[in-house]
Amino acid sequence: MFVDFAKSLKRFFGSTLFLVPAFLLGTYVCFFYGGHRCTDMNELIAMGLPSTTVKYTQTIPEFFSSKTKPQVLLMGSSLVLSPAQMIERVTNPNPGYACTYFEDGLKKRTGKDIKVTNVGVMAGMTCDQYSILKAALAAGKKPDYIIFGMAPRDFTDNITTVENSPTQQMLAYCRSNANLWPESLKANDVELCYNLHKVTYNRLLKQLRNSGVQLSCRVSGHPADLKAAESLKNDAAVPIFRTTKMVLKEDIDKFRRLYNPPNFTRLKEQIAYLNDMLQLCQKEKIPVLLVNMPITQDVYRLIDPALLQAYQREVRAVANRYHSAYIDLDDENSSSPEAVISKSFDDDRDFNDCVHLNIVGGKRFFNVMADHLGSDDTFSRTFQTNQALAKKSQELVY
Repeated sequence: MFVDFAKSLKRFFGSTLFLVPAFLLGTYVCFFYGGHRCTDMNELIAMGLPSTTVKYTQTIPEFFSSKTKPQVLLMGSSLVLSPAQMIERVTNPNPGYACTYFEDGLKKRTGKDIKVTNVGVMAGMTCDQYSILKAALAAGKKPDYIIFGMAPRDFTDNITTVENSPTQQMLAYCRSNANLWPESLKANDVELCYNLHKVTYNRLLKQLRNSGVQLSCRVSGHPADLKAAESLKNDAAVPIFRTTKMVLKEDIDKFRRLYNPPNFTRLKEQIAYLNDMLQLCQKEKIPVLLVNMPITQDVYRLIDPALLQAYQREVRAVANRYHSAYIDLDDENSSSPEAVISKSFDDDRDFNDCVHLNIVGGKRFFNVMADHLGSDDTFSRTFQTNQALAKKSQELVY
């Protein structure tokens, strides 16, 4: 009798009638109870990424949740995001991702209110800009003009890849371009679609795991691991204040890993994404300004000369292929007005660290951009601006 009863229980617990409800109940507990009650929502959004990455990829959900259509889309890595935020914080304690200083500069030179939408993202690569643009077009948010601020790292990074890019993970979270099938059979589109699904799958597993761990820790009162236990022990410890010298050394060490060994394969891969991006812009009739951002000489010394030359040559070739404007703010051999101004970017005065412009350098950068756009024929035709007004504003002090 007991044996028969045990066999009946075994059949029941192994049947679909039990397993399906048990799975649904377990999912509910992990997602809704564990996730919402025991896990910080930023952690869920970050999918295990550092909190700084969450912060600096928030331009993406903010952009896609906005109801307004972008006029000028400022794209790139934290090189374009960081100086804008620093400038905004002077007058606004909660600046979000505004570019009012740049917008004011454009108005002085054009006489028109032109909205600049900053979608710069930390650790952004060229494949990320291509993905953001495709997602924007799919969401009906076609920009009138694009500025893409770039640097060699965006094409040759040894650490960030298409697969582990924070931007790709945030796009997967927003599901702004989570298409079931690739938009075309081009290798880049197939790769992005595959990685997007893979990121979504990994995020689901991480969310289940993290929610379960957090729920278990809450119920048991024990930390998740030795690292968490150690941090609890040291909560009352005196914090270590990092000096400027320490920060710069850490930056140099990080960029040494980013650029070495020189990754020509990554460069070729990301140049292909730039080509696809400009090809898409040409098809959609979106003018593009490519800007090689200023960085410090300390970082330039870390880049293999052959890799740097290949980067400069290939970017210019793609820009020429699609008749896109290109400004090199680090080309000291150029005789263009922009390059003359760029020589005044000083490593000690204009930079917050090894690559990010501070408030002084940021204002200098946005003034250079406003000067160029104010007198640019393509920009003038796009927004019907007054180029004569731009010429009168050239006496601005940088």
